[in-house]
Parts: sequence; C-alpha cells; structure tokens
Amino acid sequence: MASVVISGDTSGTVTLSAPAVAGSNTISLPAQTGDALVDIARSLTTNGYVKLSNGLVIQWGKTASIGTGGSAAVTFPIAFPTNCAVVVSGLEVASGANSFGVSSGVPTTTGVTLYSNGAVAGPHPWIAIGY
Repeated sequence: MASVVISGDTSGTVTLSAPAVAGSNTISLPAQTGDALVDIARSLTTNGYVKLSNGLVIQWGKTASIGTGGSAAVTFPIAFPTNCAVVVSGLEVASGANSFGVSSGVPTTTGVTLYSNGAVAGPHPWIAIGY
C-alpha cells in the first residue's frame, strides 16, 4: 500500500507527496497570509483576553456587585493598542429579576466605567472588542 507524505518548510509551503501513478507525484501549496486567525497571546481567566494575529483584541471580565445607581471603573486586563471599538455589559442577577438598566461610559484603550441604572444590584459581566 502506498503512503502519502505531508511536509512543510519555514516559508509556510505545504507539500503533499505520493507514489506516482502517472505524471507528477508532488503538489505544493503556497502559504496564504492573513487567512488564518491565530491567537498570539491570551489569558483565559475571569478577567482575560485573546489577541489575534490580525490585530483584533477581545477582552472580558466581571465587576464586583454594583449597587442601584452606582458605578464601577473597569481596567482592561491589557491596553488596546489603538482603540476600544465596543463594550457590551449586562447584569448578573437571580432569575426572574427584570427591573434593571446597564450603561457604560465612553471606553478608552485602558478601561471603561459601567453604571447600574435600575432597581437591582449585582455584578456586571462585560466584553470589549478593539484593535
């Protein structure tokens, strides 16, 4: 039985080789840059982040409980290199609680302030995306 050999080199070229039936027995596939997203740094913790190879940074976390009408300053686990494009936050409460409001201030590259505007207090889980 014939075998197929897959090899690569430092340029990123992948080569498939098999015993020839007719003609050439080697196929070379050139590397494609920018097609694959690879995490180049990460911290998979409660307040963590992932930096992707295309420059996108995704961060997440959770504040301590914020009382009614209160706020909490969030410092991102790492600074965004250029811009924090969006922050989304919620309120973590017991099931059935439906009288709450959550808002955020304008994010910077290093953090954001989250506000509790409703009648229910609790921790605010958040996610921030930037580059």
